[in-house]
Amino acid sequence: MLAVVSEKANIGSVKDLLQAQANFGMHEKTNQDNLLHLAARWTPQVDILEYLVNNLTKDLLFERNKQGDTPMSICQQRKNQPAIELLEKVQKQNDQSDKKTEDLLKSLQEEEDREARLRAKRNEKKYKQKLDKLSKRDNCSKEETEQRLQEMK
Repeated sequence: MLAVVSEKANIGSVKDLLQAQANFGMHEKTNQDNLLHLAARWTPQVDILEYLVNNLTKDLLFERNKQGDTPMSICQQRKNQPAIELLEKVQKQNDQSDKKTEDLLKSLQEEEDREARLRAKRNEKKYKQKLDKLSKRDNCSKEETEQRLQEMK
C-alpha cells in the first residue's frame, strides 16, 4: 500500500510488487479503503491508478469504504479529472462486457426455449400418432381411446 500512497510513488515499484504476487486485496483498517481508494485519494499519477485498475479485480473498482465512497467518488471529490476520465472509461467497458454477457445469456435462453417448444411439438405429434394407431386397432374414436388412457394413469 505504501508504494501507492507515497509522494514518491512510481509505476515501476507498483509493477514490481504486483508481479511479485504482493497482496493487493487488503483493506486499510480505519476506513476499509481498498488499494484503488488509496490510489484515488493519494496518488497524483494517473498511470499508477490505471495500472492497478487494469491489473486488479474489477470488483475493487465498485467497492465502497466505511464512508460509502468508491474510488470514482474519491476522484470526483478531489476533482482529479484525468482519473475520473480513466475510471469512467473502465466502468463503461465493464458495463459493455456485462451487456454482452446478458445478450449472450438471453440468446442461449431463447435457443433453449425454442428447442423445448420443438420437443413438446414432436412429443405431441408422437402422442397423436399413437392415439390414432390405438384407435384404429381397437376400432373406436380417438376421444374414447384417450379417455381410456387417462383412466389408466
